[in-house]
Amino acid sequence: MKTATAGGPHFYNQVTGQRVDLTAAQVEQPIAYDDVPAKRAEASAGATETQYRALRDAVVALVLQG
Repeated sequence: MKTATAGGPHFYNQVTGQRVDLTAAQVEQPIAYDDVPAKRAEASAGATETQYRALRDAVVALVLQG
């Protein structure tokens, strides 16, 4: 998912109908979520493989917590 912020687009996940934003603290202003669908390639542009894996692992851990 993505939403517009003053700093540019902000990407986050939706898992089992719940918004999961592991990087919200990186945005200085409160986020008014638009919940616009985003493509993986768009969201991961510029990310390293290490960053992508860290995010993937964090999302998987949240899902497993139930």
